[in-house]
Amino acid sequence: SALEGVDGVETARVSATTHKARVILANTTDNSFQHECLIDAIESIGFDAKISQEESNVEESYSDREVSAWRKRAVHAAWCLSLIFVAQFLPQVKSFICHAQLSLRLALQIIAAIYAQVFVAPIYYHGALTKPPGMDLLVSSASALTFGYSILNFFACCFFRQMEHTSFDSAVALLTFVTIGKYLEARAKREAGDAVAKIRRLEPATAVLLSQNNTQRIVPRRQIAIGECVLVSAGKAFPIDGILRSILTDDNTTEIANTSDNKITKKDASLYVDEAAVTGESLPVRKSIGDAVLGGTLCLGFGLSRRCVVEATRPGTDTAVS
Repeated sequence: SALEGVDGVETARVSATTHKARVILANTTDNSFQHECLIDAIESIGFDAKISQEESNVEESYSDREVSAWRKRAVHAAWCLSLIFVAQFLPQVKSFICHAQLSLRLALQIIAAIYAQVFVAPIYYHGALTKPPGMDLLVSSASALTFGYSILNFFACCFFRQMEHTSFDSAVALLTFVTIGKYLEARAKREAGDAVAKIRRLEPATAVLLSQNNTQRIVPRRQIAIGECVLVSAGKAFPIDGILRSILTDDNTTEIANTSDNKITKKDASLYVDEAAVTGESLPVRKSIGDAVLGGTLCLGFGLSRRCVVEATRPGTDTAVS
């Protein structure tokens, strides 16, 4: 991708749903330079970008703006198509403009087509020029060729007294249907983004971090690094993605533990996790030592198992639902 081609970028992951890109930089001290390069790389392919240092509602506001913009374009396009539809029922008016066959019907079609080219088509032309070849290139090419062909035939009718077939209605219909589809797509993406945001809110903002000497301290979830262990009580959500390492009973004694030498004291101990909000699984899932858990899922416990220790497999800033 464009981001991975920037010097100093180790990996990059882009989410079209949340309108965010997560970038892991290689070891470097020139952070400001890296940030500017990332923004330039994104803008070079036709998108706007800015650095987000913390969780915010950027994706929600962007989705709202995107839906609003496509709604306006869809309304403009639908108005143009409606005008052409009404024009089909108008009677032929002889000697209109400069030729007997140029009627009020054709005049309305020309007006609607020009209006669509001015207020609807520019987004596709811009995408065709700045983005990699895709739907924008196809739509803009088809619309421009159809409109240009019809304009040439119109002038041929005016100057050479011959009436050729025009396709202003086809150019408008193409823009209308594609734009309505883009509007519906933007709405669906916003709804999907809202669903993801609701799941992200299930992740606790803080976590109980366990140090090597078994002391506990509360830290922000985003500060948890890979390999660190957190303590999760029954009824609480897992703050990070990780692997279940130990299960504790009510009296704070270890019922089961998986240490660095893989020594397990009780292999059949387990607890239940509610993953409905993340995976859609309606029933609680039984988890044993070594099983993976996802941030945002709910620890239900089981029997005497009231707390567990989870080792982070991903940083707190990059969970599966974030």
